[in-house]
Amino acid sequence: MAVLLIGLTALQPTAAQGGDLVVIVNASVPSSTLDRNRLRAIYSMRLRTWPDGQSIKVHTFPANSPLHRRFCIELLRIFPYQLQNAWNRLIYSGLGQAPLVVRSRAEMERRVASEKGAIGYLDHPPTRGGVRVVRIRP
Repeated sequence: MAVLLIGLTALQPTAAQGGDLVVIVNASVPSSTLDRNRLRAIYSMRLRTWPDGQSIKVHTFPANSPLHRRFCIELLRIFPYQLQNAWNRLIYSGLGQAPLVVRSRAEMERRVASEKGAIGYLDHPPTRGGVRVVRIRP
């Protein structure tokens, strides 16, 4: 029984892990929900435009960031190295570019708010205007 309790405790978010993950988009983005497969396609750079034709500008945290790891595992349901491999294939084949890497939560909000078509993620609801949360469907 103690092992079960310890295991369940390990799955609970802690202050170090942050709060619930949210996907944020620029206010110009027409979508209010995304399914997990579409989110994965956006972040693997396979889907490059929103339904209205607007270019998608993908923002992410550094690969070694705990927040990036949580995003990959919890929302994309892939390991960070798998996402990095997809980006590397695009870059080295000359078929695409890697997403823009931001260094802080404040920078993520600021960049997504200021760039039309931008998407990013946070471990708290956004605090500034110009961005909104999109719901992720399974």
